[in-house]
Amino acid sequence: MALLGACSADPAAVPPNGALLPVDQRPTIEAITGESLLDPDEVVSTAAAGPATVVNVWGAWCGPCRFETPELARAHAETADAGVRFVGINVRDHVRGYAVDFVKDNAVGYPSIYDPPGRTLLNLGRYRNVGVPTTLILDGRHRVAAVFAGAVLADDLLPRIREVVAESGG
Repeated sequence: MALLGACSADPAAVPPNGALLPVDQRPTIEAITGESLLDPDEVVSTAAAGPATVVNVWGAWCGPCRFETPELARAHAETADAGVRFVGINVRDHVRGYAVDFVKDNAVGYPSIYDPPGRTLLNLGRYRNVGVPTTLILDGRHRVAAVFAGAVLADDLLPRIREVVAESGG
């Protein structure tokens, strides 16, 4: 069974959930850019340089997303000094107010792209068919270093983020 819509016919080629991909096997993805959830006149992008970027695909309607939100907030707080960026992609929330309330009620401290139809996911390349929630860690060259399918714990996410930051000399 292929994970996350990976384009390989060989199930062994799909890394385990959260495993760090070898540098020479990391697919590069396009910069992810879209309309800010909180301010429709603002653009959110993953294009800015940094040692790592964490991209979380979420929805306010998603139970596992509600569970993982404080975990992501903790990881965000613990890696901010290292220059790690976090960007959310909010999908399938057709009433913007529900998603905005979710972000405010949970004190989410990083930006999210508002993308109800999921068009932004096309920029994820082979990972465009991800389930919700999914979290990707991109290295400093915008390559997918690790993928977590389903709700993620900070204790699982933080070691991977630190490994990717260390690769960049951070």
